[in-house]
Amino acid sequence: MMPANLRSTLSRHVRLPPLHAGRRLKLKRNNFGFLLTGLVTTLITGPLLREFSVLAKDQEFLVWLMESVFSLMVLIGVWSLQENRRVFRLGLLLGMLSLLFPVLAWDSRSVLLGVLEVLVFLLFCVLSCYLAAQHVFRGKEADINRLSGSVCVFLLIGFIWGFLYILLTMLRPGAFQGLDAGESMHVRADELLYFSFATLTTLGYGDITPVTPLARTLSILEVVCGQFYLTILVASLVGNFLAGRMQR
Repeated sequence: MMPANLRSTLSRHVRLPPLHAGRRLKLKRNNFGFLLTGLVTTLITGPLLREFSVLAKDQEFLVWLMESVFSLMVLIGVWSLQENRRVFRLGLLLGMLSLLFPVLAWDSRSVLLGVLEVLVFLLFCVLSCYLAAQHVFRGKEADINRLSGSVCVFLLIGFIWGFLYILLTMLRPGAFQGLDAGESMHVRADELLYFSFATLTTLGYGDITPVTPLARTLSILEVVCGQFYLTILVASLVGNFLAGRMQR
């Protein structure tokens, strides 16, 4: 480590970065790794808890636990917003708000509270998707952070439409056919997220189908958005690869 007196002497003539600048730079370069970790964890935690956990028998506690997992995803993903200070502060505020919902929902299961909760998660996913897409399409090097960001954008598209489907079901019950009407809204939310990713990847199993005009329109828009994203992403990566070869 550089002595303090030598560092102070050199700082008069040479502008030296802070000692922790390297850590910040490394964190910034890998910011989308945090978001990717949170998204993947959220996708796999819910099914694992429902299938193999003894907590699955206690539906109330399981719902509270799942809400806490989503809140944790938001807090982990907030670090992906650090490239923009204003958006980072907004994401941090959304993360703090998301922590309140599991606490408030412990004694209350009102529809209004559920709608506000979904809106907070939806807004966070939109912000994260916007910044990740900017990094993916404006970047010049195919580094690990850019690749992580490209996966995050694809997953976030699925989450965004999933939350839109959940909102639609809350406000318009019966918008989708194939959902178990006897289950709680949180179980149906898992099914709608599954439907969102099945639609995004054009699998189309047919076990859940949209029946209202708005639900069908949202499904069409998700397919179009997903296909255009993959096309533009591949074109961008190929263009950067060819540009790099020409410079050599």
